[in-house]
Amino acid sequence: MKRLVVLIVAVAAVVAAAAFTVPSNAASVNGTQISQQTLNENLSVIAQSEGFQCYLYASEALAGTTESGDFPIEGVGVPAGTTNPSTFNALFARYWLSELLNDQLVAGIVADEHLTVTPAARTIGRVVLGQQIDSVLQSAQSSGISCPATSSAILASLPATFTDQLVQAVAEQDLLLSHAAGYSLATGGLTRYYTLHRTDFTKLCFSYVLFTSSADAAAAQAKVAAGAAFTSVGTVTPIGCGLRTTAASELPSGVATLPVGQVSPPASLGNGQYALFEMTSQQASVFAAVRATVETAILGAGETKAAVTLRAAAKRAQVTADPRYGRVTPGSIALLPPASPAEPFVLNPSANQPAVTGSASAG
Repeated sequence: MKRLVVLIVAVAAVVAAAAFTVPSNAASVNGTQISQQTLNENLSVIAQSEGFQCYLYASEALAGTTESGDFPIEGVGVPAGTTNPSTFNALFARYWLSELLNDQLVAGIVADEHLTVTPAARTIGRVVLGQQIDSVLQSAQSSGISCPATSSAILASLPATFTDQLVQAVAEQDLLLSHAAGYSLATGGLTRYYTLHRTDFTKLCFSYVLFTSSADAAAAQAKVAAGAAFTSVGTVTPIGCGLRTTAASELPSGVATLPVGQVSPPASLGNGQYALFEMTSQQASVFAAVRATVETAILGAGETKAAVTLRAAAKRAQVTADPRYGRVTPGSIALLPPASPAEPFVLNPSANQPAVTGSASAG
């Protein structure tokens, strides 16, 4: 499930990580507190892991929720090269606090449904977390965002307590998704889903012949339909094998449902290229070989229903937040930027974004 949408832009505002005389809690959801200490410790850990920072930035950039060229963590006045800054960027602090609020909201839903994150679920959650990170990094590279790290290297750069926190959050999200889909992620639930959707996990193999015009491809299809061998209309290139669900998402429409030995209609590949595809074979997959794919399929099946549940829970949620980090939005767990102070309390009133009048209350 996608984390909350937060726009990340570089600003000069900062929040202090040092305690001084501040509230002990940074925020709360339905009475469950997120302590100031937890937020500070999380920010310090993230500040020391360039790989995790790059992953977070790539996640937001791919989602279109940031247009900034960097991902500001540190606040102003931090010496160059400092790895554990005393101040943090205000927008980043609010972004991560929103992440924690979202995780806590999911945890509350899981508890209300009387679901339990078992050790086995945490094991799956750790695997899924690594897969999520690697998927983001691979997609980011294709989009020109370079993160010189892998999920294993990134997770190894984080303290075990922080990694456990991430794993717990992913495991709770997975539990919510699988519950919404009507299946558990235990072996019994996985085999039940596999049995009911066995054709989705059929292994399909394909070949294709490439053409430079749709007319040539159509003429070749007509020859095959009249009884000519597929090999007689061009150079046949095998493209390997994959599960039906993968073929349906990666190959042109209708190709994944071809009977064995039948040739597809001409399919445009772009750049003036067209192809005829032939399914050369299909074979049922063994459950043990596709177990991880079955897990992913169950999680995907629960996304729509779980999103509805999450939005409804967010609308009902009782949220509080330290005003230094942001303002609570009624009917939402998203935090708005802190209110600008009134003019009499600002040395440079033009710095207010947006500007406020002298009658505005301090906040």
